[in-house]
Amino acid sequence: MTIEAGVRRYLSRSGIRIYQLPVETFPQHVNNIYLILDGDRSTLFDVGSGLPQSIEDLARGFAEVRERFGESVELASVQHVVISHSHIDHFGFVAYFTRETDAEVFIHELDAGVLNNFEERIVLASKDLRVFMERSGLKPEARQELEEMYRFSKHFFKSVELDRVLRDGDRIINGYVVHHVPGHCPGQICLQVDEVLFTADHVLSRITPHQSPASITPFCGLEHYLQSLEKIRRVEGVALALPGHEEAIPDLGARIDAIVAHHTRRLNQVLDICREPAHLVEISKRLFGPKSEPRGAQPGIQPGDPLRVPPGRQTMTEDAALLLIATSELDSNLYYATRFLAPDPFVFLQVGARTILLMSDLEIDRARAQARVDEVLSLSEYEGKARQRWPSPHLIDTVGLLLEANGVQAVTVPSTFPLEYGDRLREKGIRVATRPDPFFPERLIKSEEEIAAIEETQRHTEAALDAALALLRESRIKGNQVLWRGKPLSVEDLKKVINVSLMENDCVAQHTIVACGLDGVDPHNQGAGPIRPNESIVFDIFPRSSRTCYFADMTRTVVKGKASDRLRRMYDAVLAAQLRGIELVRDGGSGQAIHEEVARVLKARGFETGPVDGRMQGFFHGTGHGVGLDIHEPPRISRVGPVLKAGQVVTVEPGLYYSRWGAVRIEDLVVVEAGGCRNLTRASKLELLEL
Repeated sequence: MTIEAGVRRYLSRSGIRIYQLPVETFPQHVNNIYLILDGDRSTLFDVGSGLPQSIEDLARGFAEVRERFGESVELASVQHVVISHSHIDHFGFVAYFTRETDAEVFIHELDAGVLNNFEERIVLASKDLRVFMERSGLKPEARQELEEMYRFSKHFFKSVELDRVLRDGDRIINGYVVHHVPGHCPGQICLQVDEVLFTADHVLSRITPHQSPASITPFCGLEHYLQSLEKIRRVEGVALALPGHEEAIPDLGARIDAIVAHHTRRLNQVLDICREPAHLVEISKRLFGPKSEPRGAQPGIQPGDPLRVPPGRQTMTEDAALLLIATSELDSNLYYATRFLAPDPFVFLQVGARTILLMSDLEIDRARAQARVDEVLSLSEYEGKARQRWPSPHLIDTVGLLLEANGVQAVTVPSTFPLEYGDRLREKGIRVATRPDPFFPERLIKSEEEIAAIEETQRHTEAALDAALALLRESRIKGNQVLWRGKPLSVEDLKKVINVSLMENDCVAQHTIVACGLDGVDPHNQGAGPIRPNESIVFDIFPRSSRTCYFADMTRTVVKGKASDRLRRMYDAVLAAQLRGIELVRDGGSGQAIHEEVARVLKARGFETGPVDGRMQGFFHGTGHGVGLDIHEPPRISRVGPVLKAGQVVTVEPGLYYSRWGAVRIEDLVVVEAGGCRNLTRASKLELLEL
């Protein structure tokens, strides 16, 4: 089996060429249409919806097959069309082939009536759907929404005459085997071509298709579907399954096992709920939460069809749930999701838009009062359930029950998620994928509330710097020493003043830098020992607020005594470069371009960058970085900096570092805006401060 990129090409063991054509049949809804070329025979397996975008994508796919792979095939020359089932994203374009071409069209006998008498079937199905929804306990307005959704994409299709109906076990075209698999649709088929099985919507790689109730559509429903899965499991010689949506399935048996396990868990959940009488609406709310009711029609969204999920909404069987197990005092993603601080690990689960915490008895009451989530559940209660299954349950056993209770089969976790936890989840059949930081990409765009929190921390940072500068002013130079209260003034003395000031304002210092002279030439050297006169002193202060958890970041360079002319030139160059960088920060601005311009200004003023005596000197770090719940967040303003976006908070902090002269760095904190940026930093910088 060989696979090629682009419009995917598969080659069967007998040399049959199979092309997978991705077609957007409805907005944000993609089907796989398959072109099967077998000698001089050409077959299409499904044809798309017939909407303009769907037709355009299908034509584009044929063009790519001709241009990339040298096939001489046209849409109008296709000889055979096989329709997998009577859902409109799979058959909607069939009228073109019945009326405009000589293609022979196949469909299973149980679905043929839908296409032959489409308008009548829609009327009857709508009536059956209405009765079902009334019995389910849906409110009238919700029923109306669902009926409109059902009828929305049906109006453009008209009945067609079909000449060939299929039955289970038929061999068609060149010995292709038909497997009838009712459940998702009465006439759903899979088609076997050599070792390839076209599964359409019967088996998909990530989700499980919806099964319409048998009371609405005979030969549908979960019982038929599970029986059909077992039937397909027994088909011999299948090496690859090609579904109607999503990715190819290399291990069909394993995928069937996962689907069956999902439905078994879901059935057990329903049985637990049904220990007391309940309408279907009540059962759905218990399974999926109160946000499971319809929220308005979307183009192409149809009850009973697969993958019909409104854009941006997550479902339990489609997108993976989000799972974090961490300590929110240390994990900024967890704090961002919950706005709840705790010193011990706890569990956060997001299923669709619904957020859940699993909390210890120690923290549960506080979490229910403070956490910004939909539901806070008792860890001890879930541990009790776990002990009914396992004598000494692991935390992941307990988490597994939470996932099971919410119908979760796949989770996305942070890249820092413990390996042991991930392995144990996979052992339970849960698919685990990681997402790089920031786990919540929306963290990069700060709200006004977040910007205010950062600015508040910035004010406290400036107050701490002022306290340190006041101490420097009080000190006196004597020879090559700086004395304060009769003793040599040290970096530790200045840090103590800074840290106490921050503590008085509910902020915690994070490795404050006070680097004098050559210590400052290493940008992250925190500094130590005595303060020396007439040398640069780099203050880099970046505390975190204990109240809001947001950081600030500021750097200033001063001198106790008199600066050398070289140091003054360095300071003026860094200031000019920083002002130019700030001038360029705006929505849509390139972080890379800003950094390159800052470096250009420094070089134009005569300050080169490169190794001297085995040590990098000049300007050799990025111009800036994002700030928020972490001190270093995206985006970066650097050689690989991305485009900036309004609402991001970034630093602008060029510097120069030379072993012969010392170090200068100036750093401000700015908010990216549409026409420029807003500077959150007020501390003076326009002249080198000599104290």
